[in-house]
Amino acid sequence: MKVLYITAECKPFSKAGGLGDVAGELPPVLKAQGVDIEIVTPWYGQVQLNDFSVDFNNQSETVGIISQPEVGGVPVNFVKNAHYFEGAYGSPYIHSPDIPFKDDILRFSFFSEACLHLIEQKKPDIVHINDWLLGYLFGRMEMEGFKNRNAF
Repeated sequence: MKVLYITAECKPFSKAGGLGDVAGELPPVLKAQGVDIEIVTPWYGQVQLNDFSVDFNNQSETVGIISQPEVGGVPVNFVKNAHYFEGAYGSPYIHSPDIPFKDDILRFSFFSEACLHLIEQKKPDIVHINDWLLGYLFGRMEMEGFKNRNAF
C-alpha cells in the first residue's frame, strides 16, 4: 500500500503545534509496519530548484519540489513557492492584520492545487491529510477525476 501523507507542517522542518508533531512521528511508525509512505509539506525557506508552473487563481505560479530529506526513513517532498510560502510568510500560519489568518485560505488552497501534480506523478493508493487546511485537496481531486484514489 502506497500512502501520500500531505500536511501543512512537519517537524523537524516546520511546527506550530500538534499537527507538526504527528506528521513528523506517525509516518515513520507506519513505515516500520511496512507501509510505503511519503510526506508532502510546504517549504518555508529559501532554495533554488527545477521549478514547474501551476495555474491558480488566474495566474501562473512557479512551484518547486524538494525530495531529499527524510524523517525516520520516510521521504519528505517539499512544495516550494516564493509567493505563498516564503519571504514575509516563512511559517505555517499567518496572522493577517485585518482578518486573522485570511491569507491561509489562499496559501493552502494553492498548496492543494500543487499537490495534484504529485498525486498524479506518484499514484498513491491512499492520500492522507490532516485538518481543514487541506480540505480543498479532496474537492480538487474529485473535480479532476481522481475517483480511484482513497482519501482520508
